[in-house]
Amino acid sequence: MLDDLSNTATSHDGEIQPWNDWGLGRKSRNSLYSYLEQTLFAQIPELKGTFFYPIGKHAVQNPNSNWQIHAEESDADFVEFVREISDRFDLAFHGTTHGRYINPSDPRIAGNFEQEFSYLTDKDTDTLRQQIVATENRFGMKFTGGKYPGMVINEFADDIIRDLGFNWWTLNEVVAHRKHPNNTHTYLGDDRGILLLPMNIFGNCFSRTVRTGGNLRQFIRGVRRNRAYLQVERFLGYLYDRGYPITIQEHFQNQRTDGRRQVPNLFDDIFSVEQIYSLLRGADIWHATCSDIAHYLESHDRTEISLKSNSEFVVEYTGIWDEPLISVKSDTSALVETASGTTIKGIFKEGCWIYNKIAAGKYTTADNLKPASVNEIQ
Repeated sequence: MLDDLSNTATSHDGEIQPWNDWGLGRKSRNSLYSYLEQTLFAQIPELKGTFFYPIGKHAVQNPNSNWQIHAEESDADFVEFVREISDRFDLAFHGTTHGRYINPSDPRIAGNFEQEFSYLTDKDTDTLRQQIVATENRFGMKFTGGKYPGMVINEFADDIIRDLGFNWWTLNEVVAHRKHPNNTHTYLGDDRGILLLPMNIFGNCFSRTVRTGGNLRQFIRGVRRNRAYLQVERFLGYLYDRGYPITIQEHFQNQRTDGRRQVPNLFDDIFSVEQIYSLLRGADIWHATCSDIAHYLESHDRTEISLKSNSEFVVEYTGIWDEPLISVKSDTSALVETASGTTIKGIFKEGCWIYNKIAAGKYTTADNLKPASVNEIQ
């Protein structure tokens, strides 16, 4: 989960570099994305994720700070950049401006910046919808989910995202690094309409930074830090053993106009993120965007398999996506989709046959063996 992709950069000398690029550099030589392609993505080609994108002018960057703010509208080059990286990242809604300054002449963020969904009301829904549709048309894609900017909301926020028709959202509660019932997915309210994905891991969990203090203080801090690293490893094992989503929270950029570094951020935390993936390398994990994970989990909850005979079964989906996204496991090596007559071959894994992306409909087994139920997420 990468927050705050923006067609902007913030610098003190006019130069765009990986440590101050919010997305304006796109894939140019000194851009943050290009740097990540050469380093992190080259080391971890299986990595996939979701950019949480403020669709309007990113208001956190304060022009009264005397930092040089490089900004463009979402022009054709930026749209093409988003399309080029779509095999690794998709886009999710992250507000329009992210928020607003209480006193715009004061560049401080702490105590001086209101997050967007802390002041929006139901009267803003139609305007938001128009802005979202315009952005979707520009990029040629659809926002299926999102996250509240700053995770700060008022009493109207949840109703707004319901009315906007999102399929999934990020859980507005920090459950990172601690065992909690919401380490797996939940739903917004009682209607089970919008699936909520947790943020389980912060990308800086293995970060090492320069420490100050005497020798004894450094030693004590080192012991505590090593204990914290071990707890993160155990927590990753806890999520994996239960088949829970392992979602890594980061910001794309780090440079803010109040002179502080945004924490966590992928540039500073690159070695920590590598450590997370090194622990997961070789594990039985499906690497996917937030949208695909949410789609699968919702499909798993709202799909039923009805056995009609010893060789025939029906897959019925009652969810909010157009089609289910599930995996089915069976004792037989091939299925036949009744309507089209198409034969689908399974992949053998751990004593049974796996069928990915099975559509709703009627199926017969190739050798009259009883099919098993929908597979749990791996």
